Amino acid sequence: MLSAVLLRSAHVKINSINVDAAREAPEVAAVLTGEDLKDKVGSLPCVAQAEHIPFHPVLAQGRVRYVDEPVVAVVATDPYSAQDALDIVEIDYEPLDAVVDPEQALTSGAPLIHEQSGNNLVVRVEVPNPAVDDAIRNADRTIRLRLVNQRLAPVPMEPRGVVAQWHAASKRFSARRPEARTRGLSLASTNSQAAAASISSSANSPR
Repeated sequence: MLSAVLLRSAHVKINSINVDAAREAPEVAAVLTGEDLKDKVGSLPCVAQAEHIPFHPVLAQGRVRYVDEPVVAVVATDPYSAQDALDIVEIDYEPLDAVVDPEQALTSGAPLIHEQSGNNLVVRVEVPNPAVDDAIRNADRTIRLRLVNQRLAPVPMEPRGVVAQWHAASKRFSARRPEARTRGLSLASTNSQAAAASISSSANSPR
């Protein structure tokens, strides 16, 4: 079984990536960048309701849009060899301005995470209720207050992971169903045709 290790980054523009030395490292089966996956692997699925859902690449393409977004993936016979190869990847980064306050992110001139959206607003939700409006209008006293909720991202103690098996004879792989969705494959079967399965072999022949 092979192991994959990811190189992650802060909010930056990616000027260039050199993975030649990493691909020649011992025990390395493949080294992938966003350019290797471009037009071959679809967007990561988004389950949240949103007014606009931009393309979320598996590996950053041209720009890292959030802290720790994966930039390079190294696949090797063991995680230690993969990490050794990852350490010799050469990347030219250009730092970008960031905005971490949600209210500042909505102001004019704030750095845009997805330029094509025109703003940083993900979704605005209003739940009209005439009965509530009437109750407030007729109340003896009303109180207006501002509530600030902390960032909330439920995270299990167990890490997220997937084990996939490639079947060379049938050119199919067995993996978890969400993996098939990312690749744009049918969810009807866990053995799905791997449209992007040749990526690793085209990027770097297994050793």
